[in-house]
Amino acid sequence: MHNCIYSPVWFFLFWIFLITSFIFFLKKSKRNKYESDVNMKDIVDSIFKTQTLYKSLKKKYHPDRFSIHKNKEQLNVLYQEMEMNKSDYKSLTLIESKFIETLKDSL
Repeated sequence: MHNCIYSPVWFFLFWIFLITSFIFFLKKSKRNKYESDVNMKDIVDSIFKTQTLYKSLKKKYHPDRFSIHKNKEQLNVLYQEMEMNKSDYKSLTLIESKFIETLKDSL
């Protein structure tokens, strides 16, 4: 009587499946190791440029400088947003452009 579990064909197919699964896993792990969603330029900018940009914006767009400005409320909101995002370079650059736009619209 021949047992089909121990037949050479099943044994061979099992090993092929095992090897291909292992190769697929290795390729996937290598791909994930080198591909990431993190942008290194943003990290470097946040580390080295953020503090100087924040300080300059803080001096330039402080709410006390615009106490009689007609968009005072909007400028205060932008300043508070700047305070909350003081460690994020990308957000600070966007806030700076919003400040410029708000001041340009009021002229």
